[in-house]
Amino acid sequence: MVLWVRPREGQTGSPLGFGDDRTWSVGEHWTPSLDGQPPTVPKETAMTTFNVTSGVTSSGITLNYADSLFVFPAGTAISTTVNSGGTEIVYYGGTASGTTVNSGGAETVFGGSASGTTVNSGGIEFVSPGGIASGTVLSSGGIEFVSPGGIASGTVLSSGGSLIILPGGTQSGTTLSG
Repeated sequence: MVLWVRPREGQTGSPLGFGDDRTWSVGEHWTPSLDGQPPTVPKETAMTTFNVTSGVTSSGITLNYADSLFVFPAGTAISTTVNSGGTEIVYYGGTASGTTVNSGGAETVFGGSASGTTVNSGGIEFVSPGGIASGTVLSSGGIEFVSPGGIASGTVLSSGGSLIILPGGTQSGTTLSG
């Protein structure tokens, strides 16, 4: 098990007690070392978690490998881009609009609502119980998966896209394109 430590911006000293006295900036990460030296970890392997809480609106966030965005009740996420290995989760009472899910990315609507999501080839949108997805555009190779208790309305299904409705899931107003 590796413990990832993300120092706070402006923090001085070492988060792991290595005695390195300097000021940290956003994007720097540490992990334990066997030789006692403070190693650096390439930024592309680091994880970032965004929490969009009550009354907060995020806009234009890009999620890459191991990044997560959680939209909590009364939180709103606008124009999020979810790339390979990234995930956006919209909980009960949360709202997401204009999300773009690219290959290897995922959006899970877990009781919240998502509108105007575009799912490109290799991307997936899960609509879990209590979740509502409206106006989703499924490009060729994009997938929308509606589980029991989930609702998909106004989905635009392009040739090669997949809309999967499990028993107990609901869909309405789906249109075919191409």
